[in-house]
Amino acid sequence: MDDATGGGGDGADETVAGPDVGDADAEPGLLAELRANPRLAAVEVGSLAVALGLPVATLWALVSGPRPDTAVLAAVVVVGAAFASLWTLVYPVYDAL
Repeated sequence: MDDATGGGGDGADETVAGPDVGDADAEPGLLAELRANPRLAAVEVGSLAVALGLPVATLWALVSGPRPDTAVLAAVVVVGAAFASLWTLVYPVYDAL
């Protein structure tokens, strides 16, 4: 016998079960995580909307005429800075709690 198997005793044929084995109601993957943390899910969906909206707003401001609309460009910068600070400053603190 191989020394790594411990001599093939009674427990040698048992499989190691993970924490989710036997829990038939557990949802695997992303949906389970989102349902467990609804606040985090809302932040992630909002972040997706911001990430899709910022390039559209920037393009709209730049092609709107001979002079770019500075109010829209300023809003893009402010929203982008808030978005970046959320994920680099606020979220790590929330995650640590």
